[in-house]
Amino acid sequence: MDFTAVLTDGLVAPDANVLLNLYRYTEQARTDFLRALGALGDRLWVPHQVVDEFWRNRESVISDARSTSKSAAQEMSGHAGTAVQTLRTWANRVALSDQDLADLRDRLTGVFDEVQKKITEVGEGEWQSITHDTSADPVIAGLEHALAGRVGTPFSPEERTELAETGKERLRKRIPPGYMDAKKDGDGAVGDFFVWEQLLRAASERGSDVLFVTADAKEDWWRKEHGHNRGPRPELTAELRRWGGGRLFLLSPKQFLEVAAPILQLSLQASSVEDIERVERIDDRALPRRLDRRCDRGTLQRPLIRGLRQPRRRHPLRGRDGRPH
Repeated sequence: MDFTAVLTDGLVAPDANVLLNLYRYTEQARTDFLRALGALGDRLWVPHQVVDEFWRNRESVISDARSTSKSAAQEMSGHAGTAVQTLRTWANRVALSDQDLADLRDRLTGVFDEVQKKITEVGEGEWQSITHDTSADPVIAGLEHALAGRVGTPFSPEERTELAETGKERLRKRIPPGYMDAKKDGDGAVGDFFVWEQLLRAASERGSDVLFVTADAKEDWWRKEHGHNRGPRPELTAELRRWGGGRLFLLSPKQFLEVAAPILQLSLQASSVEDIERVERIDDRALPRRLDRRCDRGTLQRPLIRGLRQPRRRHPLRGRDGRPH
């Protein structure tokens, strides 16, 4: 499939999980991914809902390193106790001298202590210091540069209320995207629909192809074949066409970097692609929680929002069938 047209003359939008994963990448991978976003120029556009979700989930993603490290250190401590007991059992069976046993025990516990110390240091590392200080956050700095003037406007309160009802009706009918989130509370169930609605409006205004980059692999976005993602759901492609947009493409962050690099003439480190793939392989159960899709109106004045709004024409509201009036 040729992505040249959409990357050079279309609309490219990242999902919130793509922006949040920047905290999980190595510094090199993060730098390369931000370079790829920046190279898109005016083709890059971010639904306002995506930014809301970024702020709602940012602190939990950052704190994941601390909680995961704490759990790992505790588990390592348990393994240390088991290892020492195994050593003692062996020493008794072979009549090892007390001095030799003490020496081996000290060496063994020393190794475990060193590993636990390193785990704790990583968990209390650079990210923990910037949780509440966004001015020192390299992810925020990179996104402010890449997204300046490229974030859409929020729904009005009236639009949000009506669209929430439309979204819930779509959930009941299992109309993609978002029906896999139907059990979430409140607006969390319609968060994907809000993202999609804002994408449709932007694509309608531009009359352009759309590339949506997402780490979400669920079936309410992707067409599945034998357990593999094979492009967007046909219902989404058809809906974009009805709104006056062009073709719809979906890519994971790794696929985006691999596809964009030659087209945008970017020189990237192979290790960056490998690291992004590492993050994509992380089981959702190992992450702090699934992305909270609810809109937090209190986030609208946070630093990433300021200066990044791009005024856009309001689009007529949809009808109950999901089509524009």
